[in-house]
Amino acid sequence: MPTTIAPYPIMFFRRVRLPLFILLVTASVTAQTWTYQGTQICYNMGSTVQCYARGTISNFASDRQRAFDNAARAGAGVGSLAGVLIAAWLNHRQQVKIETQELTKELQAYFDAELDLLQDEQRMEAEDQDSIAMLGQLDPSRKAAWEKQLASSQKLYEERAKYISDLKGLEATEMKEKRRKAMRYFIDNEPGGAKARYGRQRRMAAQCFVVNQFLKVLPESYRQNPPTVEEQKIASVIKASSSAP
Repeated sequence: MPTTIAPYPIMFFRRVRLPLFILLVTASVTAQTWTYQGTQICYNMGSTVQCYARGTISNFASDRQRAFDNAARAGAGVGSLAGVLIAAWLNHRQQVKIETQELTKELQAYFDAELDLLQDEQRMEAEDQDSIAMLGQLDPSRKAAWEKQLASSQKLYEERAKYISDLKGLEATEMKEKRRKAMRYFIDNEPGGAKARYGRQRRMAAQCFVVNQFLKVLPESYRQNPPTVEEQKIASVIKASSSAP
């Protein structure tokens, strides 16, 4: 049985270097515009501007997996904002189309595309850690929560680094295969085939993009408008409820 690797749990797409990749036509993406109104963070969607309590955005970004699993219940519309950002990312980073009859080149292209996504996710994760460290200072009432989030981000970075290493090992093994049937299996099998992995990585990268955006705007919001007494009270209540037996 051909070798596969386990799907990666929780993932930006730059220009693919191989000439056999053809990017689908993409519409130009309107520059994202974030503004700040007191403790509200506002996103300009072109025709409309929607504002969200930064505490709600903090809660979403600090527990990313639960937030995406329950996006519809994320509160104050931030779940829908996450959906808007994901859709914008997926539209901008369109799925690639491969035009080749050579299975070796097709498989290699999927490996290159997935690794490109993973490397971009690692870049965003490193940026996230810088943002989280700043938030620990700018939002002291949530310092413990941000410290926990930083540890989680660091662990995720390490897990992704191991996945990249495993993926490169799998690539070295599978690219030696000469049988067409086996190569087709490596590309198309579910859930561990190269095409399926690439599809998952695009969705994961879109989620990483959302968290990265939120963690970039939060420090600027706190710089412009330090935590209010009311926000500190709310943070204390959340902390007390989360530590209760």
